[in-house]
Amino acid sequence: MDRHCLPGRRSAADAVPVSCAGTQTARAISGIEDLTGLPVVTCNQALLWQVLTQDASDPRATPGYGRLLSSARP
Repeated sequence: MDRHCLPGRRSAADAVPVSCAGTQTARAISGIEDLTGLPVVTCNQALLWQVLTQDASDPRATPGYGRLLSSARP
């Protein structure tokens, strides 16, 4: 984890992006969000959110995948 994202550090970041669809990050999302206090957005998570919202599904029905998927539909 980049030292600039850690609690107690001033940052202009609105979120922690995690790039690379080949990385399994689902289990780490909540921990990173807890550690940084910022929402985490991964490639796979964003893709799943897009599919669910295009399908008129509610992403909140997908617990355990971070703030993005626990937030209300746009």
